[in-house]
Amino acid sequence: MPNESPGNTDRNNPGGRGSNMPGGNPGGGGMFNTGEEGPLRLFQESLSGQASWLLPFVLLASLSFLKITRLKQMRFQSKEIIFWLAWLVPVAIFFSIAGFFHQYYLIMLAPPIAALFGAGAINMYQDYKHKKNIKGWLLPIAILITAAFQWYIIMPYDEMIGKGWSYSVLVLGILAFLVFTIVKCMKNNVLQRYGIAMLLILFIGPLYWAATPIVYGGNSMLPAAGPTTQGDMRGIGMENAGGMNEELLNYVKENNTGEEYLFATSSYNTAAPYMIDEGASVMIMNGFSGSDQVYTVEEIEELVAEGKVKYFLISERGFGRQGNDEVTEWLTENGEEITFEESSSTNSDNQSFGDNGSTLYKVTLSEGGSGNE
Repeated sequence: MPNESPGNTDRNNPGGRGSNMPGGNPGGGGMFNTGEEGPLRLFQESLSGQASWLLPFVLLASLSFLKITRLKQMRFQSKEIIFWLAWLVPVAIFFSIAGFFHQYYLIMLAPPIAALFGAGAINMYQDYKHKKNIKGWLLPIAILITAAFQWYIIMPYDEMIGKGWSYSVLVLGILAFLVFTIVKCMKNNVLQRYGIAMLLILFIGPLYWAATPIVYGGNSMLPAAGPTTQGDMRGIGMENAGGMNEELLNYVKENNTGEEYLFATSSYNTAAPYMIDEGASVMIMNGFSGSDQVYTVEEIEELVAEGKVKYFLISERGFGRQGNDEVTEWLTENGEEITFEESSSTNSDNQSFGDNGSTLYKVTLSEGGSGNE
C-alpha cells in the first residue's frame, strides 16, 4: 500500500513569554496559564490582562454604595447593585480557586464589571462634587489606583510593544488624580463638569488589549487577549493557524472529489483551526476533546458510501482520552494510510491539546460496501 506524505508544518508557539499557551503573560504560570490559586489570582500576571483591568475601580465604586439600610427600605438602585455584586463575587471566587478553566472563560466577569463601573462612576462623581468626607475622594483615588494597576498589567510587555503604552497610562492616571484633587480644592464647578471625561484614560489599556488578537493573531481554539506572539509582530489580517497543518489542508483540498467534508477528525481541538481560520468543512467524530462516541461504525460507513467524506485524521491522543475504538479500528482496517506529522501546540507540562503524530486515512468503499478501493 503506497504512502503519500503531505509533510509537516512547524508552527510558531502561540503562547507568550514564559508560556506555551495563548494569551500567556510574561512569567505566567499555572495550568493553561491561569496563575496560582488564591484570593489574588485575578490580579496575577497570568489573568489580570483578561478581565481585571477595571476591578480596582469597581471595588472602590462598590464601597461608595455602602449604606446600612433595611431590605424593604432599599431603593431600586441599591437592589440593582446587589444584583450585579451577586453575579461578580461568586464568579470571581470560583475563578480564584478553580483548577481547570481557560482564560477566555473570564468573559463571564465582563457584564457585572461593566455595570458596576458605569453605575459606580456616576455615583462617585456625585459624591466627589457634593461630599467632603472620604466618599468625596473615592473617584480620584479609584482612578489613580486603577491606572497604577493597569501599568502593572502592561509593563511586562514593554520590550514587546514599547514602553509608551504602560507609562502613558500611568502618567495620565497620575495627572487625572492631580487635576481632580486641585479642582476639588478650588471648587471649580466648570472643570468638574468635564472631569468625568478623564475616566477615558482607564480604557486605553483594555482597548489596546482587546485589539491584540487582530493585530498579533492568536490561537483560534483557546482565544485570549494580549500580545501572544514572542518576537513575531504580525500585522492586521496576518494568519495564525494555531495548530493547523497547511500542507495537510492543501492536500485534502486538492484531492477532494466533491465530498461534503474535506476530512473527519476525532475532536474539535483538531478541527477548530481549519474551520475557524480557513472556513473548511470538517466533520468532528468524537466531540470537543475526542472522548464522546458520536458516530457508530455503521453511520461512518454510510457517510463514506454516500460520498460525504473520505479522509479521516486519526490520533490516539486528545486530552489523554480515547474516542470510539470501534470506529478507529474500522477506519484503520478499511482505509489507506497517508502518513504525515500533524503539528500542534502543547502547554508547559507537554500535555497534548491537538493531535501530534496523527495519521491520515483515505477510505473509499467498493460496490460491495466494504474495503478500500
